[in-house]
Amino acid sequence: MIERLQNIEDFVQYFRDLVAEYPEAGTLVYGSSERVVRRQSYNMDYPLVWLAMPDVIIQEDNNERYSSTLFFLTDATNEEGEEDDAIIAMYALARKFHLRLKADANNGLFDYGSTDVVLQVKARTDADNSHGYVMDFDLIFFGQDCD
Repeated sequence: MIERLQNIEDFVQYFRDLVAEYPEAGTLVYGSSERVVRRQSYNMDYPLVWLAMPDVIIQEDNNERYSSTLFFLTDATNEEGEEDDAIIAMYALARKFHLRLKADANNGLFDYGSTDVVLQVKARTDADNSHGYVMDFDLIFFGQDCD
């Protein structure tokens, strides 16, 4: 596990490691959030966690603020209550990630700039029929040296 996040590669690896700790998360997909909303069918395996490419703000104190979004997605249908159970599972997973980000921030890995987090429902809007929860968040990496 990474001791302190330093750059974009660490950011992505952190979430790869985090998804690997939760089998119910499925796999991690990394890329533009527009691909989630506007894609046709990518034949992805669900459930999955989609990490959007972050916007990065280099602050005056040389800290870097990474603003990103996590999508917790399922493609379950409403057969025998599958959809309801899957949506509840995606909510529970999003909550676990939020609590883990808070814990890792308390351990000095980064600053978690999202004290209040909205877990927003993502309705079915794409060819994959995916739906679940969306969480926007900010992570701040401390005092990066410029090369």
